[in-house]
Amino acid sequence: MISNKKNLLYTTANQVVILIFLLLFNKIIAQVFSKEEVGEYFAIMSYSTLFSLCLFAPFNQYFQREFHTLNRIPIFNFLIFLLIPAIVSMVIIYVIDFENKALITTLVILFGLKDPFLGFFNQNFDKAILFWLNFFGGITKISFVTVPFLIYLLPNKQAISAQAFSVLIIILMSVVILVKKQSFQLFSKTKFDFIFQRRLYIISLPLIITSLIGWSRDMGVRSILSVKLTAADVASYSLMQGVSNLVPTFLLSVFSLYFLPKIFNETISFKKAAKYVCAVSIISFFILYMIFDTFSSQLVVLFLDIQYVSDGYLISSLLLPNFLFSIIGFLNSYFIFHRITSRLIAPNLIVALCLLVLMSVYIDKLGLYGVSWIISAVAIINILLIAFLIKTSRSENE
Repeated sequence: MISNKKNLLYTTANQVVILIFLLLFNKIIAQVFSKEEVGEYFAIMSYSTLFSLCLFAPFNQYFQREFHTLNRIPIFNFLIFLLIPAIVSMVIIYVIDFENKALITTLVILFGLKDPFLGFFNQNFDKAILFWLNFFGGITKISFVTVPFLIYLLPNKQAISAQAFSVLIIILMSVVILVKKQSFQLFSKTKFDFIFQRRLYIISLPLIITSLIGWSRDMGVRSILSVKLTAADVASYSLMQGVSNLVPTFLLSVFSLYFLPKIFNETISFKKAAKYVCAVSIISFFILYMIFDTFSSQLVVLFLDIQYVSDGYLISSLLLPNFLFSIIGFLNSYFIFHRITSRLIAPNLIVALCLLVLMSVYIDKLGLYGVSWIISAVAIINILLIAFLIKTSRSENE
């Protein structure tokens, strides 16, 4: 186990590497591919993440929650259990009239299998391993859109292929590392009883709705835009959102990776961690808003391509909801820690309904300009509901 200082250093370095490769990848596809091709890539990603977030991620949260208890689940037992959501995903994808069904199915399964490995290393405080996994995954993704002989292997689908192979590399490296470490029980023929335990579903199933709202506020917006507007609009929104969400995503990842294992281990109180998260997020928002609002055109040219300059206003206008959702993402861990995720059902249904109604009614009239206003309104409603729930839950426990 590494020291707290090295732990934080690797945690920060890991998120920096992820964001650098994200920036490079977005810049490359913005310059190399047309807006329509980029829009198709983000549309496929939005459908893929819908299934991985709703059918895999909730159970992965339970897997991580039990990591530091006597009920720890051997990781390969858990991966076998994930065959169930994998089969459900495949059936739904092939029943619904999706284009690119094979690509979507492949990405769903890869995303679903990757997260337990990353969760395992995070809960075990193997931050150095996480760093190298994401580093080589990023190298793979960039290679598939820049190295000529790799580009010609999979014509017309380079961006999606790059994403798929980067995740595959992370999975394969994780398997090799775990087999070599042999410091944990990785598989047991007798430890499948967790599948029949009620608490697996009591904790996990409400998180499906939480995951759905998490998907709807970003990838879901892209899906609606692909139907209501054009592929070019999907590309513009997605790339601007990528730049705007860089720092909020980075901060949430650092907060989660650093604080959540400590909260689950009860070495720090949730209240203390939440105050720190909110303070840093508020200060960061005001500083970044002034920078993004002043230099939006320059940022678009720097991070993307000149053809997207006209949509640069989205970078600053999406900053508020991005920071609010970052804070919400951390606050949701309170309900996971106290095993009261069922209380998230009502507020998340309300938020999802608000987002769907507002997008459906107003996006045709307002276009891309209205997206930031709609998402901001939904984010404010969401954080007020979550704050109220935490306050009432804490009052009950006192």
